[in-house]
Amino acid sequence: YRTSLNLKKVYLLKEETYPDVEKNIHIHVEIPGTLSDLLTPEQKYLVTDLIVTGTIDIRDCIVMRNMPALENVDLENVMVTEFYGYVDPSFSQWHYMADEFPAAGFRNSKSLRTIKLPYSIRSIGGHSFARCENLIAVRMPESLSIIGSYAFQDCMHLSEIFIPDGVTEIGSGAFSNCMNLENITLPENLSHVSNELFY
Repeated sequence: YRTSLNLKKVYLLKEETYPDVEKNIHIHVEIPGTLSDLLTPEQKYLVTDLIVTGTIDIRDCIVMRNMPALENVDLENVMVTEFYGYVDPSFSQWHYMADEFPAAGFRNSKSLRTIKLPYSIRSIGGHSFARCENLIAVRMPESLSIIGSYAFQDCMHLSEIFIPDGVTEIGSGAFSNCMNLENITLPENLSHVSNELFY
């Protein structure tokens, strides 16, 4: 048997090697799916605070969730566009509508601590922030109406969350295993809440 490997460039970076790399940056994404092209390898590895404007899709979310030092993300002024297709041949097809924060968009991001979600989104997809174990703060927009199942599952350090008045539906397990969640503000107009919201 013969194994064939197709290897891309591997960047081994150390912070002290790139002292001039700005850790707090603002990127405008004109074309969805191109965030990766707008960041240098050094920025992908070292940036801690990121403000994004423009238009994004799931591909840009995956770039951000794979940035190992990224702690604080501001997406308030981005538009999320509809996406239908494959992000990677090894994954299933993705399909979500415009103004829906992509399912599993930041799942397993180990460095993420705070995120400001887009003003325009109407829903947060399932598992969007699942297993973001260091996430401590989420700012949700007033436009939000649906929080998907397991959206914040296993966010161990999330202690407080405010859910906007426009939210009418929260999926099962949305905050399951959030062991340190002490305060949650629920809207009065909530019409559907799963019995397993926290389990």
